[in-house]
Amino acid sequence: MNRLAQARQLIVDTLEPVLPGRVHPYGSEAMPCIYLGVAAPGHRQSGGGTFKVAQVPVVISYDGADHAQIAGLDEVTAKVCDAIDATPGIRWTGSQTSSPTDRDHTGLTLTVEVTIGVDAMCPPDIVEAETPPPILERAS
Repeated sequence: MNRLAQARQLIVDTLEPVLPGRVHPYGSEAMPCIYLGVAAPGHRQSGGGTFKVAQVPVVISYDGADHAQIAGLDEVTAKVCDAIDATPGIRWTGSQTSSPTDRDHTGLTLTVEVTIGVDAMCPPDIVEAETPPPILERAS
């Protein structure tokens, strides 16, 4: 498993107790739910060192009447932030809200940063990427 996949799994494992069975590593149509977007590698300076990080959008989505959406989103978001704050090597760095859409749900995207390494004097080995799995057709 590569470092970005490990970061994704750490986030899923961290958030699973918040919404059991509704935390998805790649996406979901079920509501309410938490799912992860595309991980972006980056660097962060801290304490005189440079750390390699993965910045992952964590989407929290909630449906229902307007007041229920907002109240539910507040509840889940607060618990997500608490779970992240309680986990070493992971932190949330920002957020962006979205209004109700044609699918009649409200969402919030939290940017989560996971430390995936430290810059070292030796460069990493270059290896071939694993071949992606074949695309499966959805059943009608």
